[in-house]
Amino acid sequence: MGFISRFLDVFVSPSKIGEEIKEKPKILEPIIIVLIFVILFTFLTARIQSRDGVEYIKMNPKWADKIPQERLEKMANPSQASILVRSFLLSPLTVFFNLLIFSVALLVIVKIAGGAGEFKNFFSLAFFSSYIDYVLGNGIKTILILQKGTSIGVSTGLSLFFLDIQIPSLSYNLLSIIDFFSIWSYIFVAVALSRISKLSFTKASFISAIIFILRILVLALPSILFFRLG
Repeated sequence: MGFISRFLDVFVSPSKIGEEIKEKPKILEPIIIVLIFVILFTFLTARIQSRDGVEYIKMNPKWADKIPQERLEKMANPSQASILVRSFLLSPLTVFFNLLIFSVALLVIVKIAGGAGEFKNFFSLAFFSSYIDYVLGNGIKTILILQKGTSIGVSTGLSLFFLDIQIPSLSYNLLSIIDFFSIWSYIFVAVALSRISKLSFTKASFISAIIFILRILVLALPSILFFRLG
């Protein structure tokens, strides 16, 4: 199976990808693809995201009053060097370690459930699943951000169904975390995992759901702290 076929099969044939990962896991290829797109999307939106981050802080007086104005201005206008560091170092490293933790979690839970597979299988699965949310999902968000000139209000999550919801707000952030591309990604994980681990689809789905819920809780924590403990 060639690169293009593998890339497309992530979106249309997760069971086929699962079989390939079980027999001969690709690791370097998905890592390179995911991190290239992470770097690209971060670089394209870095200045907008920085400016919006400051606007976000200003919308919450509890936090805005704690940060000097000079500091806020510096945050809103990052240097080219800081953008390069963020784009080419911080963002890809963050994604890499997030997916590393995801892989370890899969390995541990699958072994507890009595399933098969080695770390390299789950590491490969984690990066292939990221084609859906980190590549396609973030690609769509990047296009929307560049078109609108702001990241505030740009979402591919459940918040889309609540047109009157306040932005920003804790409710908006929590609903945005439940992202359609992330849900799709974890469905892919469930299907492929059942092939890799030799567990039933029901068990694989349960494992994927557990990790998805844990991910939501971790991502929700900063918003809860920002809005409740400011």
